[in-house]
Amino acid sequence: MSFKDSEFDIAMVSFGLHELHEDLMMRILEEMVRVVKGSGRLYIVDYEDEKGFFKKLVFWIFLKLFEPKHMSRFLEYDWRQMLRGVGFCVTGTDKFFFSKLISATKVPP
Repeated sequence: MSFKDSEFDIAMVSFGLHELHEDLMMRILEEMVRVVKGSGRLYIVDYEDEKGFFKKLVFWIFLKLFEPKHMSRFLEYDWRQMLRGVGFCVTGTDKFFFSKLISATKVPP
């Protein structure tokens, strides 16, 4: 990205990361940590698997029809570990209908 280092207080991505293969997604997260200030925050909103037979069935059909083939892998990511690897610390996860919000803070160097 053409933004300066530590230019923003907050970075956010909403329903975009699941579209990307893991290597490109990780490069984007690395750029996000670069452009966020030292005490900056990251918010990720994206898909989350559901519990219960009917919800799982509806979600599975939706994914098969409309989303990339690598979605099953995306749903298994260990976000705490992945974000720690690029310089963020997860501070919270909130579950919503077929989605979740991950909140994280930049880890000081």
